[in-house]
Amino acid sequence: MNSMNLLQLRAITVSAMAVLASAAAAQEIWRLDTRGASGPMAQIVLPDSGTKRRTAFVAFEYARKCDPIFLFAEITGSSLGTPVGQSVLNGTKIGVVVNGQFWTGHAATTKYSNGYEAGFGVTNELFDALTGKVDSLIYVTSDGERVPVSTASIRQAVQSAFDTCAKRFR
Repeated sequence: MNSMNLLQLRAITVSAMAVLASAAAAQEIWRLDTRGASGPMAQIVLPDSGTKRRTAFVAFEYARKCDPIFLFAEITGSSLGTPVGQSVLNGTKIGVVVNGQFWTGHAATTKYSNGYEAGFGVTNELFDALTGKVDSLIYVTSDGERVPVSTASIRQAVQSAFDTCAKRFR
């Protein structure tokens, strides 16, 4: 579990943005979402940052044989704007802090006219941490901002998303 293609961010986020569009307020627990054609995901809608809507995802794509990606999207409005560019984030601060330990991977971002999404491949060790006892979770943006993320039901949502994806390959 680890590598990620820049174009995969767009496919994942298109299905995930339906969640953003329908969310009137931040949910307080991680949930399994199986609506996307690209594969299941664990997702949580985060508190808005001013006019920006924020969502975090752990996506398991069928095309990637269930190899997870941790994503964070921040947009203005209820849908993705026009893609402006994509880039690999070398030496970035992007990542997550799980129980005090910082995790990151091969990170990439897609910028839109109304926001961005950024993600990185989830290692086996990070997957184990997310499906273990998670007492604290913080998403670190590419600017270094530390965004607290609820841990309620994360273990169940991430494991269920993986199990749902893996069923396709049994």
